[in-house]
Amino acid sequence: DNLTNDHEVKHMSHLPGFYESWDTTNDSIWDDDESTMSRHYGEIVSGNLHVLLLHMIQRGGKDFRMAFFWTYQNWTTPSRVFRKLVELFEAPDDVSRTDLKRIRKSVTNTIKYWLEEGSLDFLDTTLSEDLQTFLDFTPPI
Repeated sequence: DNLTNDHEVKHMSHLPGFYESWDTTNDSIWDDDESTMSRHYGEIVSGNLHVLLLHMIQRGGKDFRMAFFWTYQNWTTPSRVFRKLVELFEAPDDVSRTDLKRIRKSVTNTIKYWLEEGSLDFLDTTLSEDLQTFLDFTPPI
């Protein structure tokens, strides 16, 4: 299948490779970087939620996104992923307008993919309400 052909995510589906190096619940996603991501011969084998989301938004392809959404519930929650995506969308002031537009478009496309492929996650009332609030108060890209 396509997932095993993508060198970047070849090992990503092996769940022991995922880890939370610390509780990232209250930390800013923007305070992290990919230095905590573990690679083996260029392939991602582990990373905390922050670095995996940052990678997905900044550089990850469709196969990486697919692998992430196939496996994330084994080590985090839909609400936590959604909160972190919103945090990415609301980038800090020092992000350039060009980067902000690119990041927001990528976050929007990621949420769209999630809705199309993992829509059962949004049957949760709280997550559904959070999505509606995000849509109601999000400026157009």
